[in-house]
Amino acid sequence: MSDSTLRERLLAYLQRRCVVTLATVGPDGPWSTPVFYASDGFRLYFVSDPATRHGQNIGQGARVAATVTEDHHEWTAIQGIQLAGTCRPVESAGDAAARTAFLAKYPFAVAFLDPNGPLYEKAGRKSVFYQLDPDGLWFTDNTRGFGSREPFTP
Repeated sequence: MSDSTLRERLLAYLQRRCVVTLATVGPDGPWSTPVFYASDGFRLYFVSDPATRHGQNIGQGARVAATVTEDHHEWTAIQGIQLAGTCRPVESAGDAAARTAFLAKYPFAVAFLDPNGPLYEKAGRKSVFYQLDPDGLWFTDNTRGFGSREPFTP
């Protein structure tokens, strides 16, 4: 498959999905957590509290791994993206882009992202946007045969 075809398949898959399972490592060892994400190209944005275990593991920047997939009941239907890259809190200059992308995909999030929202005091005030910039992606697609896995560098 050509790089441009694989690129388009990866981008389309990221647009259709909602949850990325993020893997981090810190003083207490490895940790994984699912978070809603919005994508801008291959960059993924998510919102979280820096006091969470994954937030502490990321700190101001960290190498992470992640997967975007869906549940299947047959191995022949499995598709998904594995990726590795750098994750860090969004700098204030990028906050508008992150917020716009996230709210476009999840309008309900205004409830905790808007200072006037009903969940802002409970969740939004302490949350920040993070960006995950992958430097490698692998698309698994068992519909093309068992173990079909194609690497891609953005």
